[in-house]
Amino acid sequence: MTEALFLKTLEGAALEMVEIPLFGSPPPFPFEEFSKAITSTLEIKSVKISMHKTEWLENEALLKGLGKSPSIQSFALSPLPGTFFWVMPQNTHAKVLELLLKQKGKGLSDPTLQEGFLTYVFLNVLESFNTINPYGNLTAALHEETPLPEEGALAIDIAIELDGETLWGRLLIPRETRASFKSHFTMEKPPLLSDSSFSTLPLSLHLQVGSTTLSSEECEKIAIGDFILLERCTYDIKGNRGTAILALGETPLFDIRIKEGECKILEYALIQEASSMTEKEEETEKEETTPPPEPAEEGAEEKPLWAPQNGGGEKVLPSGKIPIQITVEVGRLQMPLEKVTQLKPGNVLELGLSPQPDVYLTVGGKRIAKGELVSLGEALGVKILKLGE
Repeated sequence: MTEALFLKTLEGAALEMVEIPLFGSPPPFPFEEFSKAITSTLEIKSVKISMHKTEWLENEALLKGLGKSPSIQSFALSPLPGTFFWVMPQNTHAKVLELLLKQKGKGLSDPTLQEGFLTYVFLNVLESFNTINPYGNLTAALHEETPLPEEGALAIDIAIELDGETLWGRLLIPRETRASFKSHFTMEKPPLLSDSSFSTLPLSLHLQVGSTTLSSEECEKIAIGDFILLERCTYDIKGNRGTAILALGETPLFDIRIKEGECKILEYALIQEASSMTEKEEETEKEETTPPPEPAEEGAEEKPLWAPQNGGGEKVLPSGKIPIQITVEVGRLQMPLEKVTQLKPGNVLELGLSPQPDVYLTVGGKRIAKGELVSLGEALGVKILKLGE
C-alpha cells in the first residue's frame, strides 16, 4: 500500500470513528477556541464553555430544572432553516450580569438597561461564533422571538465557567432544525485530513496478534481459567518476538514487528483499491456464464423462482451457533489524527509492552476478557485471567 492509499484508508476509517448520527458529520465544535473568542470579544479576563448532558425532551420538560420564567433567546444558523433556543435561569442571568459588570467596573440598576446589556452580550457571543467560523458557510444571527416547539427538542446542557463560578444554560434544538443541520452535514462531508479542526481528534489504535472464531454460545460460556485455542497467532512467546497489525477500528493500517517489547512499523498494511473490471475480464465472465436452462417439459411441476437447486430449504443457524470473530490484542494507544497521518515505516511506537505481554480478547473492538498467551504442544492459545474490560 502506498502512502497516498494509506491516507485515503485512514480518512475513511477515521470518519467511521467520528460518525455522529444526531448531527450528520460536522467538524468537532472547538470549545476552547470559542471560549477564547468570547473572552476577546467581551474584553473580559476568561471564560470557559463546555458541553454536558444531551437528551431528547418533550415540550413540558424543555425548561425543567431552569427555574421560574427563564430567559429565552432564539437564533438561527443562516442559511439553514429552523431556529435554535438558548435558555438561562433568571438567577444565572443575574449572576452573568453581576460578574461581567464587576469585571468592567460598571453597574446597572435599571431593568431595561440590564436586559439590553444581556442582549448585547448574546450578540457578542454570536459574533464570536462567526469569528471562529466552525461550520463553514453557516452564520449565526439573532432570530425574532419564536415560541418553543410543541413537539419537544434535543436539549444540550452547557456549562459556563466565569470568574471562578460555574453557571448553566441549555441549548434547545427542535426536531426540524436538527434534521436540516444533519442533512447539511450529511451532504457536505468535511475534508477530514485537510481540516485543521480535526488535527487533535483522538484515535484509538489497536495492536492485533491473532484471532479465532467461536460460536455465540461458546462466547457466553467463557470463564476464568479457560484455554481458548487460536486459529492464527503471529507472536512467538518463546522468542519474545513476532508481528502484529496496527488497526483503527476494523481497518488495518500497518504491519508491526514486536521484539523484546519494542514495536517498529515495517510497512503499510496490504489494502488494495477496488478496480473496475477490464474488458477482457468481462468477456471471460460472459464465456463462463451458465447458459439458460432448457424450457420445462409440458406437464412438469413448475418450481418457484426462489427454490434452491436441490429442492431443500436454506438452513438457518440457531442463535447459539452464530460464528463470532474474536481478535487478540496486545495493546492500544491513543494518538491524535495529525500524528497518525505522519506515521511511516521505520517509526518506533512507545507502547511499554513487556516481553511476555498480557493479551485481550475483543469482539467488534470491545474487550471481553484478559489473558496470557500459552503454548500447548504445537498449539497456541489464550488462558483467561479476567472477564470484561
